[in-house]
Amino acid sequence: MIASPARPSLRRALGLLVSTLAASLVLSLTPATAAPSAPTAREDGTSTYSPPLGAVFSSPLDRNGGREILQQVYRSIYASPKGSTIRLVVWNFADPAITTALIAAEKRGVHVQVVTAESTKNKQWYRIRDALSKNTNDRSFAVRCHNACRTDRFVMHAKIFLFSKAGKRRHVSMFGSTNLTKAAGNRQWNDQTTTANKGLYDFFVETFKEYAADRPVSDGGEVYDNGRYQVVLFPVPETNPIAEALEKVKCHPPKGSGVKGRTVVRIAIAGWFDEFGLNIARQVRRLWDNGCDLRIVTTLAGRKINRVLKQRYGRGRVPIRQVTIDKDGDRIPEYYMHMKSIAVDGHYDGDPRAHMLFTGSPNWSGEARSSDEVWVTVRDARQLVKDYIRFTDRMFSGPFAHGRIQNMHRPLTGAARFHGYYELS
Repeated sequence: MIASPARPSLRRALGLLVSTLAASLVLSLTPATAAPSAPTAREDGTSTYSPPLGAVFSSPLDRNGGREILQQVYRSIYASPKGSTIRLVVWNFADPAITTALIAAEKRGVHVQVVTAESTKNKQWYRIRDALSKNTNDRSFAVRCHNACRTDRFVMHAKIFLFSKAGKRRHVSMFGSTNLTKAAGNRQWNDQTTTANKGLYDFFVETFKEYAADRPVSDGGEVYDNGRYQVVLFPVPETNPIAEALEKVKCHPPKGSGVKGRTVVRIAIAGWFDEFGLNIARQVRRLWDNGCDLRIVTTLAGRKINRVLKQRYGRGRVPIRQVTIDKDGDRIPEYYMHMKSIAVDGHYDGDPRAHMLFTGSPNWSGEARSSDEVWVTVRDARQLVKDYIRFTDRMFSGPFAHGRIQNMHRPLTGAARFHGYYELS
């Protein structure tokens, strides 16, 4: 007996079932967390919240609408008491809730200081600019850099959020891939690491002051290192700190380190282009051929990069997947991975049992090389590395990871943006 074709109502039901299953799989891309609650206020108007240390990740399709990182910043703003200082340096600023929280903080006596890139032109930016001073000598201000901030190069692209006090914590530094925009939550996969290291915080405060001054004070390439944390301030015209870090990885640590006798390397990189990125790709290729347990997720990698990674010599193709959703096929993804991180568990720089995290703002491109960026190394970061590996693996194995890298439009920037744009910055 020949079965009759499925009726339209049945096809619709099957389609709904498939969509529901896909949505359920999406929830596995991020750790299950409860929906953030509204800040509980003290008598002075501040909340009882203290920002947790460590990693937080966001997925645009999870049950919380992708606002885990933005909510951490939001709640930390409300936890900042009168007389404390909030300093935010960020490439783009466009989130209504963050804007409202900052304005409320300034009204209760918090010193609120915001620096953004010159390309920031939107309603939320004008709200915070008009609510604060434009004079960086005042206790509260909101300003935009002209091109880069502390160098005479391309653009300011850093993302650093500093709180002198938030709840019970002092000297709080937050850094990673997140801009303060709605898109950071509802369109992007992002990461953020939070610390309370006074040395790191003090260095970031001095760097912030240089950003706010908006005049060249450096050619770039400065390195801060306190043993636990290292910060490289881009631009890096003469070096490639990402390739140099990967060069220190060996793939066969002693028993008890890595996984099954192999160093684990997990890479999440939104944009990967140009000669700067090509030098990194060659190091990644070396690690794969030498036997490392390696996985990569990306949004957009250039042809030269893919050519190196997809060669069939050695161990064959490097495991790389594109994490994007382009529902209408216009090569402008509605949802996309925005992180810039490396996690290493195994043999690094002579230490056979290292746990190294690298994260920050730069894409792997010539443009990033010539911009004001922040690249942070965290040593002896066992839990951070574990969290980053887990999150990267969930993206890599998730329902929206593509083994075949699709040809997306390279994002437009500044005045060239249009309604359907997306930003790797």
